[in-house]
Amino acid sequence: MMKKRKSMKWVFSIALLLGFGVLVVSCDSYETAAYEVKEKDGKFEIRDYEELTLVSVSMNDAARSSENSSFRKLFKYISKGNSEKKKIAMTTPVFMDSEGDEKVMSFVLPKKVAEGEVPKPEDKKVKISVRKAATFAVYRYAGKSDLKKSEEAAKKLNAWLEDSDYTAEGELIRAGYNPPWTPGPMRRNEVLLEIKKK
Repeated sequence: MMKKRKSMKWVFSIALLLGFGVLVVSCDSYETAAYEVKEKDGKFEIRDYEELTLVSVSMNDAARSSENSSFRKLFKYISKGNSEKKKIAMTTPVFMDSEGDEKVMSFVLPKKVAEGEVPKPEDKKVKISVRKAATFAVYRYAGKSDLKKSEEAAKKLNAWLEDSDYTAEGELIRAGYNPPWTPGPMRRNEVLLEIKKK
C-alpha cells in the first residue's frame, strides 16, 4: 500500500511539472507587443514601444463579468469573427485602460496582420485603432490581478516616478499576459504609464 502511495505521488509530481512546462511554453509561444527596455530598476522599467494596432471593446464597468464579456467579444473577432473570416493568432498582453470615463479592453494584433489590410470586425462594438509609438514606465508584479492589486501597483509606479527624471502622461494601463488557469506565482501582470522627460 505504501509503495502504491509513493508511486501515485511520483506520478502526480511528474504530471504537475509537465503541466507547468506546457503552460510556460504556451505563453512564451505568443507574439508579444514589441518594446525596447531603456532603463531597469528592479521591477520597474522604462520601455520604448513601437506603434501598435489594437482591436478593442469598451467595458461598462470594472466588474469581472464585464471583463469576461469583453474578452469573449475580442476572442470572437480573432476566431474568424471578422470580414475576412480569418483566424488571427492570440498575442500578449491584453491591455485594459480608460478613454475618459470609458474603460477599454484591447488585444494587440500580430505584426503581420497590422502591416496588411486589417480585417473589419463583424461586431460593431469591436473597434480597430492604432496606438502611437511612445515611452512608458512599467511596474511588473505576479499573482492574480484585480482592481485592488492594480491600484497598489499604480501607487508604487507613481511613487517611483516621483524620484525619476520622468513625469507621467495620460491614463494608467493594465496589462495581463496569462490565461486564467495560470497559477498565481507564475502570472505576469503590469501597470504602464506613458511618460516624458521632466
